[in-house]
Amino acid sequence: ADAAAKAPTAEHATASKDTHAQSEAPATPAPVAVPGQTVVFVDARVKDSADLLKGVAPGTQVVQLDASKDGLQQIADYLGSHQGVSSVQIIAHGNSGDLWLGSTYLSADNVTARSAVLAQIGQDMNAGGDILIYACNTAEGDKGISFVDSLASLTGRDIAASSNRTGTGGDWTLEVATGSIESHTALSYQGMSGYQYSLATITVTNGADSGVGSLRAALSSAVAGDTVTFSTAGMTVNLNTQLVISKNLTIEGDLDHNGTPDVTISGQYKTQVFTVNSGVTATLDGLVITKGLMAGNGGNGGSGTTASNLLGAGISNFGNLTLNNVSVTANAASGGGGGGGVAGGDVGGAGGGGGA
Repeated sequence: ADAAAKAPTAEHATASKDTHAQSEAPATPAPVAVPGQTVVFVDARVKDSADLLKGVAPGTQVVQLDASKDGLQQIADYLGSHQGVSSVQIIAHGNSGDLWLGSTYLSADNVTARSAVLAQIGQDMNAGGDILIYACNTAEGDKGISFVDSLASLTGRDIAASSNRTGTGGDWTLEVATGSIESHTALSYQGMSGYQYSLATITVTNGADSGVGSLRAALSSAVAGDTVTFSTAGMTVNLNTQLVISKNLTIEGDLDHNGTPDVTISGQYKTQVFTVNSGVTATLDGLVITKGLMAGNGGNGGSGTTASNLLGAGISNFGNLTLNNVSVTANAASGGGGGGGVAGGDVGGAGGGGGA
């Protein structure tokens, strides 16, 4: 990992004045008293969260979100049965104008569809409560500001979020806020300054070969240590030219975390699918890699713990590659031989199926 991130050195900035009205809290269910008034919700994607939570403020309640369930609903359910919460602090992965919570991908494009549960979250907090979001770049640019403003409007609560990188390689300051943020961070200087990961996840939103929202664009904008994932299960990315992995990163396609692939990457029998460059450490998880084409002598290699002396129409690896729950199938080679699956380098992990 890169050097540890800087801990906060300034108060949160105020981006706009909050004008949202307080709604009436629901009569049911009967709440249970909570010691303290700050709750930290931690998404399952946050690596080594126990390190980040070292020295958390006394009285803070910490709730780990289940990766297989709707994270927004989990937050709403907790707040609905626990009274007296004035500060909700979310630690999760995100990017400009989006956020992952459990199985939920929440973005500027779909936030209004979750208006009911967001309103419930706001109603079940104390009047004047704040929501602090620790995730990379969530408030970055026009899309990020729109997302944060929508969250504030739909919850009726002040929102603070980051417009730059959060965690290693960045800082822990929430640069953008929709009103007067009265909450203090529940995280300690020890936890923040010593944390060795970033909170960045770049989400692919379409199956195009290139352009905004594509896997190619995500790989281009990622930095070392980032995770690239996909907005919806069942997505197929259709390539015209190969994808080159030139940075240490994870591509996560097992969206429901059940150990099976949810996303397909297809070379359309036009191109190799992936090349992993020398010196790169990468992990591919939950992908079907198919219809890659390698010109020249081939061989149909699977995706087990070793693969060498093959031309990889599916994956050509010159680095250190881990495959978890990956199926490499129906790849081909022209000019002799069979379809190349995975070739070369250091390949390990849970693997997946080879194919013809």
